Order: sequence, then C-alpha cells, then structure tokens
Amino acid sequence: MTRFGFYTAIIAAVFALVMVASPASAHTVQIKWSDNGGGSYTFYALTYHGGTQLSGGIILNGTTHMFTSTIPKAAIPAAASYGQQEQCPSSLGSSSFLGVRWLVVTVENLNFCTPVTITTTAYSVIESPFPLGACYPLTVCLDSEAPVITPSSLVSMWSPNHQYMEFGIADIVASVSDNCSNLDVSDVSIHHAWSDEVENGVGLGDGDTMDDIMIACDGKSIKLRKERQGSGNGRVYTVHVKVTDGCGNTGEAFFQAEVKHSKNGLAAVDDGVAAGYAVYSCLAKQGNNVAGLPLSAVLDQNYPNPFNPSTTISYTLPESGNVRLSVFNSLGQLVAQPVNGVLDAGSHSTTWNAVSDQGVSLPSGLYMYQLEYAGQSVQRTMLLMK
Repeated sequence: MTRFGFYTAIIAAVFALVMVASPASAHTVQIKWSDNGGGSYTFYALTYHGGTQLSGGIILNGTTHMFTSTIPKAAIPAAASYGQQEQCPSSLGSSSFLGVRWLVVTVENLNFCTPVTITTTAYSVIESPFPLGACYPLTVCLDSEAPVITPSSLVSMWSPNHQYMEFGIADIVASVSDNCSNLDVSDVSIHHAWSDEVENGVGLGDGDTMDDIMIACDGKSIKLRKERQGSGNGRVYTVHVKVTDGCGNTGEAFFQAEVKHSKNGLAAVDDGVAAGYAVYSCLAKQGNNVAGLPLSAVLDQNYPNPFNPSTTISYTLPESGNVRLSVFNSLGQLVAQPVNGVLDAGSHSTTWNAVSDQGVSLPSGLYMYQLEYAGQSVQRTMLLMK
C-alpha cells in the first residue's frame, strides 16, 4: 500500500470521504470543501486548467457564486472533505492533461445540516482521460458526523432449555442520537449477528438443534436460542446494528446476550466469531449467494473500540482465497500484518494486541486496518487508548 493510498483512506474515515465508484465508461466530478466556522465554507471544484484562468462558478441551492481564483491541489487544507462524486457520461470527449487546478469560492451562512445541491458552470476535469464538460447537479452534505447508538446492557439468557428468546430492536438499542437528523431507535436495523460457539456441535452437549440465530428479514428483531455447550465456558451472542442519517453517515454498535455455563456461575467468556459462526440479515446480504455469505469481503468495525490492550477484528469472505490483514499507523507505515495467507469462505476474526511484527508495544493513537482479498481492499480505523 502506498503512502498516498493510506492518506486517502485516513481522510475518508476521519473527515467522511464519501466516494461513489463509477464504471470504466463513466467519469466523476469532484467537489471539496473546508469548514471555516460560523456557517462559512470554502468550496473547491476540480477543473481542467491548461494555463488559462477559467471563468464561471458554482450554483449552491439555486444561488450562483462566482469562482475567485484557481489554486493547485496541494494548497487545499488537509482537513477539507470530499462531496459525493456524481457520474458523468463518457461522451464528453477528452483532452490531453496539461495540469490540474481547483477553482475556489467561499460561501457564507450555509446550514450545516442541510444538504447542498451544487451545479458547476465551468469546465470540470474528471478522471483520466480528463473529459471536458460539466457534470451536475451534485449534492453534498456538510455534516460528516455519524449517529451514535447506545446498545442495551448485556442480557443473561437462562435457562439453557433450547428455546428461542426474541429481541426487538428496542430491546437491543437503548438510544440513538445524531447532530442533525431526528433519528429514533426504530430507525436502527440489525446488520448481522454471531455466536462464539458452533451451531449444533456434535458431542458437545448443546442439543440437537439448528438455526440458533434467526434474524427477521426487516432487520428489526432477532431470535437467539438459549443453549450452550455442556463442557464449554458459556455462550455469547453478539448483534451488530447500524443506522444511517440523512447525509449518509453510518453509526454502528454491538449488543450482547449470554448463556452462562451454570445459573450461578461466572459470566460467559466471549471467544469471538472465529470459534463459532455468523448470520447476515436480508438487508446486509442484498442479493448474496444462497449460503448466506456476502458477494464481496465484509470487514467489520473492530470490537471493542477504542481498545486497550487488545481488540478483535472480524471479517467475512464469500469464497476461499488469499487474504492479507494489515495495520498502519497515522504516518502510513505498516506496523503489523496479523493475517497473510489462504483462508476458507465464511466468518473469521483476528485478535490484535497492539504489538508490531517486531514485537514492539505500540503507543496510543489512530490506526488503520486494511483487508485485502481478491483484488478488493477495505479499510477501517481504530483507536488505541492506553
């Protein structure tokens, strides 16, 4: 992974870089902006520039704002965020690349929580081969803050009578909040769930049952079977829930329920999804194969996060293949590679103890972990707090 690629991913996680991938026959226009405070924002439109000052401007929610200058890409503040990229037709033609500049305009009194519709009125450069022409309209959200979900406390399921215990979304989620949207608990949905014990382990004393995890297709309820292995350390179910606000920012949380080994015994020990299996909801599958696995690799948020001293990274593969799980520090340097080899299809988890491949205990800070599989690269960030 190059240093440039790492910084692109970090900006995506921290400043809500929202990118819509386009097919090879289409191109995308880019708008970038920085928050000046007090409702003032400076917008940057990526443009074709061959040494001549370009005229024009942008129209924000129907009001035209003329561009004031052109600047090189390097002059854009590091904290600037991208807007959603809009696909453009491939029939705009092309021209040789002579240089990239960004047209600049500062706009006052914008509502942070209201999506902004942007139309470019100047020639826009887009991806190679840099077709000329405008692509509009483009809607961006200045809000990049994800909703916050507070899960309900751990639930102990007793007795292990092999019967289902049903949880509605209101049982799983205590509250949800967002800085802009009026979200409610009912807006949250179950993405997937996993058990740290296998289903119907032969000879393990957990009963002759199947379908221990049953997620309603609307993602609003789940049934968990009250059973555990007779010789184990108890069973832990983990339910992954998500909610998305009006600007496309997604918040997530994890709810847990346990079946202790004995009624008055110690709490069940969570051995992670690697010791068990995962089930995905209809909403998460979105046309996945009949085995219930995603069509592409799924990388979950590490848990717990923030963490100290260790955290679990879970991921699911549609087919067996070469997998590389890497961890980078905030400088883009590779510090650890917990996984590098061939794995079977299905759910996997890796526990990382914040130690580099050289055996050095790593300091507090923001780290990025990246899953590479079958030409796909997925990244997330995690926070180590010592």
